[in-house]
Amino acid sequence: MISTAPGATGKGFHAEIYHWTVETGPSRATACSVLGELFVPDSASATSPVPAILTTNGFSGSYTDQVPLAEFAARNGYVVLTYSGLGFGGSGCNIELDNPTWDGEAASQLISYLGDEPDVLSDGPDDPRVGMVGGSYGGEVQFAAAAIDPRIDAIVPVITWNDLAYSLAPNNDTPASAWAKSPPGVLKWEWAALFFGDGLSEPFENPTATPFPPATCPGFDPAICQAFLKSVAAGYPTPDVVSMLASDSIVSYYKKIHVPVTLMQGEDDSLFNIDEAVENMRLLQSVGDPVKLVLQSWGHSDLTPAPGEVSYTSTAHGYETLLILDWFAKYLKGENVSTGPAVEYFRPWVTYNANGSAEPAQKVSATPLARMARHL
Repeated sequence: MISTAPGATGKGFHAEIYHWTVETGPSRATACSVLGELFVPDSASATSPVPAILTTNGFSGSYTDQVPLAEFAARNGYVVLTYSGLGFGGSGCNIELDNPTWDGEAASQLISYLGDEPDVLSDGPDDPRVGMVGGSYGGEVQFAAAAIDPRIDAIVPVITWNDLAYSLAPNNDTPASAWAKSPPGVLKWEWAALFFGDGLSEPFENPTATPFPPATCPGFDPAICQAFLKSVAAGYPTPDVVSMLASDSIVSYYKKIHVPVTLMQGEDDSLFNIDEAVENMRLLQSVGDPVKLVLQSWGHSDLTPAPGEVSYTSTAHGYETLLILDWFAKYLKGENVSTGPAVEYFRPWVTYNANGSAEPAQKVSATPLARMARHL
């Protein structure tokens, strides 16, 4: 761990930029550099420690994308570590699609770093009180980390996937979603090509040294390049590609996840749709996890929240932000707060004060999840 530059100060918290080294991959044999920033509330100390939050970027982003959230959470009494995921935004190694052995392990080792911070509340030796939050690629990594690290106390994955094979080539040939049991449909080649291009450009936009990706597949694990080319050529993912994509998805390892989860999914999302969040909820509930599902107005198809949904300055102007704070208050701070109904959704046809909270547009759902996924 090397501190390279001071960050923000004088805002109720202080921040510092760091380079960490994590050992990931099979047998933890590959060292990867990780770039990020640590935010510590001014009120936190060794005698008055506070819980921590770990967060990271979506695909092709960097740790800086999460700085507004980090500052907001630090002002609300959390130590926050925001970092660039492997292969992105100044962090080393190849892009591995949130694989638990790579990306999950990287997150786990950063949690160990938080466990050494005297300002972070601890549940025991090398066991910090810690939650995770983030969207899309930064959402799935929470599942990958929780599957291998039981120290994580609560997570909030936003607009993320259940099974990448379904996400990129959905079939929906039966009334009930049967991800692994149906053959793949036609490849969403525009989404796939967009992410593939973003990944290829990453090592040139943010050169790294641990290691520089192989010239045959800049940015990615070469297996991912092969999977993309085979899928484009065939028009759909072949069985071996389906297997690889599933291994990078919660559908393959949900039985290892035992943590309270708030799922937030976009009603306007042609990449990771409502079905995927509903399936995640069903799987997590099947292993006994406390789960809440929030369907919001925005997603990959339109990343602009409706007025009053998200705010990093005032919870009175950010209903979803308040829900996240309440989830962490309950499971990280141990406060006796209500986290609301198990399922709620945004109603775009409801008129409300655009200068206030979007709460009036939210609706508690009594509809069975399967029907909701198909008919909302």
